[in-house]
Amino acid sequence: MDIHRIQVPPLLDVKVLRALRDAVEAVVSDPARGLVLLEGASGVFCRGFDLGRLLEPAEGRSAEEEAGLATDEFAQCLRLIREAAKPAMAIVDGEVLGGGVGLVAVADLVVASDRSTFGLPETLFGLIPAVVLPFLFERVAPQKARLAALVGASCDAATAHQLGLVDVLTTPEGLEQTVAAQARGLLRASPAAVGALKRFSRELTSLDGHAAYRRGADLTRELLGDEHVRQAIRGFLAGDGVPWRVEDARDG
Repeated sequence: MDIHRIQVPPLLDVKVLRALRDAVEAVVSDPARGLVLLEGASGVFCRGFDLGRLLEPAEGRSAEEEAGLATDEFAQCLRLIREAAKPAMAIVDGEVLGGGVGLVAVADLVVASDRSTFGLPETLFGLIPAVVLPFLFERVAPQKARLAALVGASCDAATAHQLGLVDVLTTPEGLEQTVAAQARGLLRASPAAVGALKRFSRELTSLDGHAAYRRGADLTRELLGDEHVRQAIRGFLAGDGVPWRVEDARDG
């Protein structure tokens, strides 16, 4: 069982976003079970887009072309992580700004040290966190997320925890131990169920009440008809545990 650590760059531009997307694609396309860990450097998780590079792009591109490529690459990274049939955890130990908040929000579980800070400063420059908000709204009440973007100031980790952006709060010293404990919990789920849960959660955002109930019932019936699921249930009832249970996990 592999834990795949993906290093999050401190600043985002087209080049590093392509590398990040390639790393995420390699992990999520691997049929083997595993856990995706998004980890920044100590003191900085990610400060979002490299605004200087956007204004003065490399490789002869115009600023408009650079912005288009960067935002497209960023949106693809977030979508890949959100829809991956593997659980994703963000490990935060420092500053998170702008697009970095999106990389945190898209994770299934966020562990942060109590010295971390989170901010959406885009409106200070006349921008809005348009790519980030759809994923942030899944974690934070829309009014609270909108207010954070309007104010533009960073909040501390305790506030982010109260808002729902952070799931588990710990100290910098206790970060690795906390991550290991949370990883064991995430790796207990059936790999097929992880993918189904993440897809259905996303699907629910476009369904009204009755359609959501109906789709939920249909999906449950489909899953109960899967022989692998039925075997797992039989084993559980017999006291044998489940076939995908993980006793230990190692870093990849």
